[in-house]
Amino acid sequence: NELLRRGLSPQSLKTGERDLTEELKNTRSPVLTQALRQGYRIRGIRLEGLAGILNHPTQPGRSFASELAGRVRVIACLDNIPNLFHTDNYPDYPRNHIDSRAIRLALNLKDDDVGVIVWGPEADTITATAEIRDRIIEAFDGVPHETRQHLREGLTDFERILPGADRMYPDTDHPPVRIHPARVDEIRIGLPEPTYEIEARFKTYGLPVDTIADLALSSRVELIDELARGGRNMKLVGRLLGQTVRSLTRQGIDCSRIEKAVWKGLIKTCEEKKVQGKHFEGIVKILALVPNSSVGQTIEECIRFAKPPKTASRIKLATKSA
Repeated sequence: NELLRRGLSPQSLKTGERDLTEELKNTRSPVLTQALRQGYRIRGIRLEGLAGILNHPTQPGRSFASELAGRVRVIACLDNIPNLFHTDNYPDYPRNHIDSRAIRLALNLKDDDVGVIVWGPEADTITATAEIRDRIIEAFDGVPHETRQHLREGLTDFERILPGADRMYPDTDHPPVRIHPARVDEIRIGLPEPTYEIEARFKTYGLPVDTIADLALSSRVELIDELARGGRNMKLVGRLLGQTVRSLTRQGIDCSRIEKAVWKGLIKTCEEKKVQGKHFEGIVKILALVPNSSVGQTIEECIRFAKPPKTASRIKLATKSA
């Protein structure tokens, strides 16, 4: 390992980085000129003691600099190739020696150092230089564990880092997005009340156990809370809003059209008149199928007749009109 032969280690590796936009503002490089026109920044990193390492061949026609470019392309999202230059093999363009010298001076490069520059949005260039340093450190352990993409002629390039045991399940193809506590608090305020908290509260109300789970997920939570605060018989509430509605729903009857005020009036009247449970299904069925039905009249008809003719005719008319 050439790095170890030079007496280097991850702990002893020294780097330095800075913005080089001002130093290269008069560049003749077509690539850098285009980047500056787009308002991008140029950033450089000094890799001490690594002169010549970036030219080390890794595949036919590719060098270790290609490995750095692959990481920068994916991790820093600088995906327009070329996405980096380095002083060991600086590209050829008019007055390139002036830019190369400016980079060496700005990064304070010595003979055994190498400098790398990247360009793009400022945040991405910072990510890129950090990734370059990380990839150099990985090189001390040999070939890194990563997924490679297939290129022509049997060559490969970096695609993504292999997941570890701690990955469940971050996106490795994009830079991380910092989540601030203020954003979490804002989202938490808008979240609905957890179902398990609603169920715990409904248990304290004394609702029938078999109705709690369904009612906690229903649109009638607010109504049930209001009825509980009003001191209503909650077992009766559970029978009507839970068991009766569930039975009618299975028969294809839509009880969601019954308004909150109607439910309140129905529960109050049933409690005061001690209406028997055997009448609940017929009463709620009429209120669901016949709009603007009188709660009092509906209850009286269901109690007075086993098969109330008026009620039956109202339901039949409502079904035909629907």
